[in-house]
Formats: sequence, structure tokens, C-alpha cells
Amino acid sequence: MRRSPAFVLALCVQLFPSVAARAQAPTTVESTGELKMPWTVEIRPSAKAVPIGSCQLVYIELTDETGKDKARKPGGMLVGLADFDWSATGEQTRSAVGLYSGSSAWSVCACQTATIGSSVTITATYPARLLADKLRVPGLAFRSTTQIPIIKSYGTLNPKGCDAQPVAPVAVAPAPVPIGTMLPPTMTALPGSTVPPSARPVAAAPAAPGPTPPSGIATPPANAAPGPAPNSINVSNGAAEAVVTWYAPSTYSTAAPVSYIVDRVLQSNPATIAGQSPSLTVREWHDTRVLAGTWIYRVTAVYADGRRGTTEVAYTYTDPPAPKIILAEQIGRDTVSISWEPVMGAAYYLVAALPTMSSIRADSTHVRRAGVPLGIGTWQVTAVYAGAGSAAPTRSGPAASVTVDVVQRRYRFVAESFRVAAETVDQPLSGDGKFDEVYVAAFAERLDRPNGSRIDISPVQVSAVHGDISNWPPPQRVKAGTASGWGGIHQGDVISPVWSQPAPQAPLGAPQFVLWEGEIVGGKQDLLLHPLLVEVDEPDYTRARVIPEPYQLCGELLCAWYRYLTGPGTKSTSLPTVKAAIASSQLSVQPGVKVWLTASSYLVHLEHMDRDRPIGLEVESDAAKYVGLVGMWRDLVVVLSREKIEAALASGQNKIEVRFWDHTNLTNTPPATISYLNGDYTLVIRMERAP
Repeated sequence: MRRSPAFVLALCVQLFPSVAARAQAPTTVESTGELKMPWTVEIRPSAKAVPIGSCQLVYIELTDETGKDKARKPGGMLVGLADFDWSATGEQTRSAVGLYSGSSAWSVCACQTATIGSSVTITATYPARLLADKLRVPGLAFRSTTQIPIIKSYGTLNPKGCDAQPVAPVAVAPAPVPIGTMLPPTMTALPGSTVPPSARPVAAAPAAPGPTPPSGIATPPANAAPGPAPNSINVSNGAAEAVVTWYAPSTYSTAAPVSYIVDRVLQSNPATIAGQSPSLTVREWHDTRVLAGTWIYRVTAVYADGRRGTTEVAYTYTDPPAPKIILAEQIGRDTVSISWEPVMGAAYYLVAALPTMSSIRADSTHVRRAGVPLGIGTWQVTAVYAGAGSAAPTRSGPAASVTVDVVQRRYRFVAESFRVAAETVDQPLSGDGKFDEVYVAAFAERLDRPNGSRIDISPVQVSAVHGDISNWPPPQRVKAGTASGWGGIHQGDVISPVWSQPAPQAPLGAPQFVLWEGEIVGGKQDLLLHPLLVEVDEPDYTRARVIPEPYQLCGELLCAWYRYLTGPGTKSTSLPTVKAAIASSQLSVQPGVKVWLTASSYLVHLEHMDRDRPIGLEVESDAAKYVGLVGMWRDLVVVLSREKIEAALASGQNKIEVRFWDHTNLTNTPPATISYLNGDYTLVIRMERAP
């Protein structure tokens, strides 16, 4: 007769009523403290049911409030099983007990008095009564519970503790050890982790009377033949733990082992057991006390009739190395960058600046830390290793240390003043005002010292026009000079302060004109500052002092000056004198290349004295002919570096003077003033450290 799927399903439930009971029960959490519960808690037995007369290891998974990391103690260590008090309560009196195998391993056991189909309630209470105050999360207390069903017995054994009424659990605290005493590591199950899905449970053995399985290696009964031994022991090494797995013995038609025990001994001293597992019901064990050396792992299969079979394997551990620092440097005014080579097997890294800054976690091989104070700081990088499982133990390797000197490397250059030894020649009734009207401009370029390439170019900074304001009142111009009651610059005047031109953030301009501000990295960068002084003779209009976009035409003096010096043509850095100044330890002002402001580089017909022009023009032997009075502008370069600036500031020198002088520069002839131009100005630039 054909059965419907529903009938088949119902028949399965009737034949196997324990299947539904074996589903993993949820974990409930009850807060008993002042702090709101921040963690997600899940209690996980190593199996979904516990047979009568058997035990199952219990693990706990704790996730922090972000859901992305494990719960941690105040010092940053993981919260694990040892931080809780554990208890097991059956539905019948004395039907269940809980057993500790060290502070980080706890099992739930079903006694022979238990009833098939009943359940055991597992309770984990935080914090453990013996947990030190410094390891507790202040104000946090809660109780977590779950249930595990009891199934039929696989034998007549009774777990330890079933003969007496269980008492309230007490966290196992380590016995005090005198300082300096060296003890062998203790073998325990992996604290707080679950048994991976790959773990193979012990095959069920037929119920048969026999001795209680021993908790360790003991002498077999007299004349008893050894039992089949485990096969193919495998040890996978990790710096935080080693995972030992093996295959079940070949028992054929005989009873399978009821449990396993793993011993670890040092190869050089095999007579002394350095560590031992509890009685295991899965073919997997986590050794969390990994030490350097060659060790022998012995896996013993324990049979219900007292027989045992043992297989062993040797394994060599090596201590983890310290990370190798690749680069540690200051990359900003208060920012440090640390990079290192990856360490094999590391789960993550801890980076700390000692002694003032707390450590931070890095999941890559690079970290950038801002807010670092000035001065020499020591940085430590430590690799952290993690075992298997959701609440695996961690172990830190040796630290690598490096020092970084965080220095002040941000500077500001301010046009403090300009003084006038001689004003330029001007028309008697010049429409721009009496005597001279002047503005200052500048830009800077940073160079990479190793290869001389340009790193960046700053925007052009342009001051307000200073001089006679009779035709152009503020804020179009700034009154400056003593030529008249309305101003006008002439011989003997000192103009200070130099004002910036109006801008949205300063509609009337500002009394401090900054030529450049930024960072200069010592040993790696040089700074070339290019200042300019312009005497205004043409009608004043703002467009003459604006640098257009690169795609726009350039028809003004200021634009031609900037584009020539920043374009693809010959640069002042190609001159031997400028190269020597860059290599020198002293800051200096150097003459640079000729600047082609016109098609022939010369400004012509200067006899008209009615056009805007730079102050500091030259006339050389190759001056243009038949075009009236002429002059050529040569770049002036202030050569700077962090080393040069700091040396000057340390000696009390914080001023740079740049002379803009109209003169002839003829072959084999001393320089002389040009009688038809005559401008002689000196710009004073103040250097200062910027915050």
C-alpha cells in the first residue's frame, strides 16, 4: 500500500520520539546586576543529548554588543568558561551532576537514577564567586540557562559525584605557587570553545558491567590483554593551542572504547607526564599549554572491561617569532604610521605606544595612529594567536619595538613688511596714484629630496595693493606710504603690516599675509618659495591679480609669471647655483631662470612708465634692440628645508630678506642701478612654526 508523506513522517515520530527532544535548546539570560546586559550568550553542550551514565563537555559562546567580536574583560582578555559558576540540575533527585576538570573545563553528567526523556538544566552564573574584582565587568551580573535531554544508557557506569547530592558549584582557583617556581603545563580542554563539527564521537559500546573508566593512565588488570589502539594521531600546531585528533581503533566485532585519555610528555623526560586530558568522549582534544620543545602525545583508548590500547606520536613546537618592523615614521603633524611583515599564524596584532597610549588592535600589517604627542616614543607590535572554536584561547608572542621621533614640522611664512630704498620712476600725473602702489605675490613648490621631483605646488597667494587710495578707497586698496595724505610709497618708507586682499572669509582683508603654510618633512623634502613684488601703474581691476583656470587664456602679468615657472619649461632647480643651495645646510635666496613674461622674455617700452611691472628687472648684454627701454624679470628663489629652518630658529634668526632691485647685469661689469627704473625694495619674510 502506498503511504502518503504525512503518514511516513508521523510514523517516524512515533518510532523515534527522541529525535525532537535532541534539538538544541535555546539559552535564556536573566540579568541580576545593575548594568544592562551587553552580551549575547549561548551555552553549547558538546552533544545534543547526554546518555545515562555519561558526560558531555559544555562550552559557552559570548559575543559583545557589536555582534562582531567576542566579549572581553576590562583588561582586554576574552571572557571564558572559568569566569562563571556552573551547575547541573535534573528533573529527578540526584539524576544529574556537573564535573570540573580544571577551571576552564566543565561537563554535564546524567546519573543512573535519571529517567530517559527527562532533561538536565545547565546554569552558568556570572560572575564566578571566586573571580577577582579586576577581572569582572563592573555592575554586570546575569544567569544563563539551557537544557539538554537525557537518552538511554550506553552502560552501567555512574559518573563521579552521582553517589552524593551535588553541592553548589565553586570555581576552581589555582593553588598559590611560590614566585620563581617552574611548573609543567596543565592539560585541559579548550576554554570556552565548542567542539568543531569535525570532531568524531566515541562509537557506542554495548552495555556491559565493568570497572569505572579511570581518570588517567593506570595499570591494567592482571593478565589483561591490551585493547586495540587508536589509529593515525594528528597534531595540528598553533601558537595558542594544539589540536590532537585520531581515528577509532579497529575493533571489528568487539566493543568500542568507552573513552579516551591523552597524555603529553617531554621527549627528553618521558617518565614524567607534563599534562593530561580529562576522560574524553570525542576523538579530539585541545592542548592550550603549548611550549617549545619536542613532545610525545600518547592517546589511550579505554574499554569497559578495563583493557587499554595506546598509540603515540612526536611533535615539535617552536616559539612564535616577533614581528619584523618594515617602516615606522611620522606622516603628519601628530600622526605615526607603523608597518610590519605578516607573522604566520597570527590572528591579529596589538600595537601600543609606551607608556602613555593604550594598545589598539590591528587586523592588517599596518596601523596609523593620530594624536601622538611630540617627542621620541617607543612603539611595540605584538602578534596574537587564537585557537579553534568560538571562544578560543589567545596567546601573545614576543613584541617588536621601534622608536619614532614625532617632531614639529609644520611651518608658516608671513610677509611681515617691505622697506623702500628707492621708489620706481613714475609719471608725474599718474592715474594710479602718487608715487608707487605695490602688491606682493608668492607660491611654493615642495621637492622630493632623493630624486628632486616636484611633490606639489601651492596656489598663488596675492596681497592687497598698498599705496595711494585717493582713487581706489578700501577695501580695494590699503593706505600705505607717506607721499601724501592719501598714501603713496616712496623712498624711506617701511610698509608693515602687509595686508591680504579681500576674500569671502575676510571681506576687508587681513593684517597678516601668509605666503605659504604647510609641512616639510626633515631629510626627505625641500621647499622652494618664489616671491614677487609688482608695481601697479595701470587702472586697478581685480582680474589682473587672479590666476585663471588652466583651460582659460592667460593675458596678465601675474598669470604669465606663475604659468611659466610651474609649466614644462626650464626650472630654476636646473641651475648649478640653486642645486648647490639645496644641498647646503644654510637657507639662502638665489637668482633663478629668466621668466618669459612676453614672447621675447623682455618687457619693452618701459619709457612710458604706465604699465604694471615686477620690481627687480634686469638688463643684460643680450637685451632686445629697437624696442625702447627694456627689462627682464629673473626668478628669485628662497631655498628652504626643515633642517635649515630649525637651525635658523635655534640661532634666533626668524627673518628672511629678499631684495627686489632694478639693475643692469652686464658682462664683465659690476651691477648698477637702472636710471630709468630705479626700484629698490626689500621684502622681509618671517618664519614661524605653525600649530
